[in-house]
Amino acid sequence: MYDKDVVRLLQRFSTHSMAVVFGAMLRSGIRLRHSLRIEGAPYSFLVPAKDDSRRLFPAGTPAKTFAEERTGSLFPSLSGLRELSLQTFHYYNYQTHDFCLSDYAPLSWLEELVPLLPGLRVLSISGAEYAQEPSIFGQLVTTTFHHLLKLEIGDTRFRVEDIIRILHNHSTTLEEFSIENSRPVTTHNYVELLHGIIGLEALVSVELVRGSSRSIQRRFNHNWTLDGIGDTRIHIQELTPSDFQATLGRKLQEIENSSSRR
Repeated sequence: MYDKDVVRLLQRFSTHSMAVVFGAMLRSGIRLRHSLRIEGAPYSFLVPAKDDSRRLFPAGTPAKTFAEERTGSLFPSLSGLRELSLQTFHYYNYQTHDFCLSDYAPLSWLEELVPLLPGLRVLSISGAEYAQEPSIFGQLVTTTFHHLLKLEIGDTRFRVEDIIRILHNHSTTLEEFSIENSRPVTTHNYVELLHGIIGLEALVSVELVRGSSRSIQRRFNHNWTLDGIGDTRIHIQELTPSDFQATLGRKLQEIENSSSRR
């Protein structure tokens, strides 16, 4: 079996698992009140478009389990959620160092869930550092969670400019922000990301980390420093936004002084 065949099977399995859960929510009328964690979240949610549609492929999810047109009907089940954690499925292939999932737009279905989560306080997204993953955050630059307090990003790739726009979209509510073991994909780096959070009016905590124990077994390169900073960790936490901004200014000055001495 070829590598892409294996990935397609994993995609279909991940999709079907999530479709079964979503379908069960609709049938039971359950209302989630606190958190939902989806491990092995599919890149693309490959279900039939309508209730009377055929399966997308012979072994695919049937429409009676869950159809795309019923996504909006999940609002009663999901509207009470306070925390959402998504971890994409990981496909390890040591022969092909950076296996490319070119057929998929990662978490392209997440944008459809945004209107169903009006009370979300915490959003956590963990990827697998595949090349297409910056599009996850590209789709979020035009969305807003009106009560978001905390954003966590891990094990992925991103465009710095997208992350800055997301943070500014939530500038009046966002208090905590972290990125763990992730890489900018453009010429922008973590120094520019830190400059981008200057002036955020609610932020009191930021943590940027490369090289935690969670990533030791990954197949990616072992340059465990933050791009543009030359260190493995930046952590700033204060009690008030004004104190945070003052400490951020001092940290940026330290980074610039250190860079000029190299």
